Amino acid sequence: MKNHPWLGGNKRTATYLTEIFLELNGYSLSYELAEIVELSLNVEADAWKVDEIENWSRERVGKL
Repeated sequence: MKNHPWLGGNKRTATYLTEIFLELNGYSLSYELAEIVELSLNVEADAWKVDEIENWSRERVGKL
């Protein structure tokens, strides 16, 4: 999310590709819109450490 290859849509693209990657590997990502917005903005701003992102993910990723 931190590199910006396009002028717009970088966070949406990163989120979509993460969901596709998880689905291809037998997992799903479950979240509310406000939660994914919070994650995206915090990652982009370097506000969350890796362990915070890991905890956020572990709470929302499950087997299909």
